[in-house]
Amino acid sequence: MRFEIVQGDELLSSHSGLALVGEILDTIGFSKRLDKVALPDHPAPEISHGDVVKAMIG
Repeated sequence: MRFEIVQGDELLSSHSGLALVGEILDTIGFSKRLDKVALPDHPAPEISHGDVVKAMIG
């Protein structure tokens, strides 16, 4: 997927950049990196760290 970013006169909502951010995070393997983090009190969480961060971002 490719995005072309250009300046324009359109009004954008606060959700306008989520597709771009999501694509960047997928490209760098952000969720997989977070899922490798092992916390001492929760070595195998029911909800992955990547899923928690995705939910927080939107």
